[in-house]
Amino acid sequence: MNEAPAVEPLPARKKAPTVVTVDLEEWFTVRGHGVRHSDDAWDSFSSSVEAGCERLLSFLEPRGIRATIFALGWVARRRPAWIRSLADRGHELGSHSVSHRRLDSLSPAQLREEISASRKIVEDVTGSPVIGFRAPEWSIRAPSDLALRILAEEGYRFDASMTRVPGLGLRTNPAGPVRLRWTDGSELLEFPPLTGSLFGMPVPAGGSWTGRMFPLPFILAAAESCRIRGQPVVVTLHPWEFDVNHPPDDFPVSLRLMHHAGLARAESRLVDLLDAAGGHFAILGDLAQVR
Repeated sequence: MNEAPAVEPLPARKKAPTVVTVDLEEWFTVRGHGVRHSDDAWDSFSSSVEAGCERLLSFLEPRGIRATIFALGWVARRRPAWIRSLADRGHELGSHSVSHRRLDSLSPAQLREEISASRKIVEDVTGSPVIGFRAPEWSIRAPSDLALRILAEEGYRFDASMTRVPGLGLRTNPAGPVRLRWTDGSELLEFPPLTGSLFGMPVPAGGSWTGRMFPLPFILAAAESCRIRGQPVVVTLHPWEFDVNHPPDDFPVSLRLMHHAGLARAESRLVDLLDAAGGHFAILGDLAQVR
């Protein structure tokens, strides 16, 4: 039986930064919502990951903002020179698994393989240590999930996968960063994404379709509430959100909504969030230095 770790909140920060995180994946690598694109067919789809990511970074780099970029191993294998260039430009490279399979659908052996192999792929490409992880499709659901223990055992220092939003995680999950400690001394830091509250229910507020579609005052209020608590504002974005030629697809209605609703607003929303941060930004690797 997997042991549940102790959960210890990290100290509040006097100046809580905004952290821009990027799930570096293709638009067609989605696994949920009944979608079952064969991995063997992925190379036949039109790629948007580089164009979309470069467009996203064009709003960050002129402002001197570094991003934490969780790279899918499948992408890193196919674009090693470009992935290396992202690291050379000062961005932090983490892992987003190899194949984008949901971790809660894998056996313990498969879990370890995805977690270990993805780290090696990105490290081999960049020549730098990988210490951070984000699970595909928020598929680390609770502190007791075996994936977190495996991440700690495999040498990762932080994860950024666990949310309080029902359906994606547990409402009892932490709203801010915590340290997970196991009785054998293993530990891992967890940095949850920004959430807001709607009719008393936690909802995503730090990116993707809710970040594009919810009223701007709601998004900015969620971020400001996070800063008041002394917690980092973790924004989560995808390259396909910044691809003006995002191809139409045969996804189910719910997934078409997530991928296409409000795309015209993605860039202005990012600028609004950057402006509201007051120039105080960080990468998750810097925040993971807390002892």
